[in-house]
Amino acid sequence: MSSPSLPDETAAPYDRWQVTRGVIWAGVSVAILSGWFVVTRLGLRHELRIWDVIALRFGEGALFLTPALLVGPSRLPPRVWIEGLLLAGLWGAPFILLVALGLQLTNATLTSAVTPTLMPVFAGFIAWAFLGEVPSLQRLVGYALIVGGLLALVYGYVTGAIDTTGSPALIGAAVLWALYTLWLRRTSLKPLQAAALICFWSAVFCRSISDWVSRISARPRVASCCFSPSIKAS
Repeated sequence: MSSPSLPDETAAPYDRWQVTRGVIWAGVSVAILSGWFVVTRLGLRHELRIWDVIALRFGEGALFLTPALLVGPSRLPPRVWIEGLLLAGLWGAPFILLVALGLQLTNATLTSAVTPTLMPVFAGFIAWAFLGEVPSLQRLVGYALIVGGLLALVYGYVTGAIDTTGSPALIGAAVLWALYTLWLRRTSLKPLQAAALICFWSAVFCRSISDWVSRISARPRVASCCFSPSIKAS
């Protein structure tokens, strides 16, 4: 009779270390994202338009990261570049457009509360609905606590009517991020490659729209908040 296999004593500490590193990097990401909301709102209040924010975010990234996709260990074949189109459509310019629109129509506090908070909730439920990844009871309770805390925060902070355009934009941005994370983990792309592809295609998209805007700039100003520097004060 064969003896029962002994548990691997090194697996648990390794898993704990992986989780610890993940939590640390997640905390750094949240800190960066939170600061980005404030800086973006400040820029929108000082003559920057939404399109300027998108160009600044992805233009420099495309300039410095795209060479990594052409030479070196991160080099990608042409067919893989097409995958970046979908990633850029989820986490690139459209995401920034929705967040910046929400910033203009609401404020930095509400934006930084709604969008990041709903990201994991949407990711979990989309994976459950379309990928068959059934969440545990503990995770469902966690989702409920997240949504309940968000509702309490919004109810205690918002004194007037909730903007019917800005709030859906913030929720839509959270949905895009959730779809992005679920799709990215099914690809073989490394983080640097994914970031470079998103910046590249977003910069191409931004350049195309910029050319279109320049062609119509001689006409009356477009009646769209996407090209207006005004923003509500918090």
